[in-house]
Amino acid sequence: MRRTARLRASLVLALPFLLLTQLHAQAPAAGVLRGRVLDRSTSQPISSAEIGVSGHAATATSGPDGRWSLPPLAPGGYLLRVRRIGYAPGSLRVSLASGDTSRVEVRLAPSALPLDEIVVTAARRGQRLADVTVPTEII
Repeated sequence: MRRTARLRASLVLALPFLLLTQLHAQAPAAGVLRGRVLDRSTSQPISSAEIGVSGHAATATSGPDGRWSLPPLAPGGYLLRVRRIGYAPGSLRVSLASGDTSRVEVRLAPSALPLDEIVVTAARRGQRLADVTVPTEII
């Protein structure tokens, strides 16, 4: 009788662990998104581009060769957003299967940023070009 009670108590204590192990085994394996960011017109790698997943905190930055890798993500569809100063932002829909590594190539188009003119003078205060009384040149 005493032995049966011990066995029963052991089963009651072990059952939650067995169930958790079974649930963990059934969870889908995470996948990995990797890729490269290239200039659309020259096909040269773009370094320091920021790659993000819309709606997630996962981000990566491209290296000198344009390559990047995001942390593991659950299987499913994602919207990648890529941006870099001097280029128009890009986005791409990708699908990630369980346990797979998906490779993505993103090409960004160069884009000039509109900036206001800056006047550099020897004065101790800033001036607008229209207010300067001496001849100046814009470089």
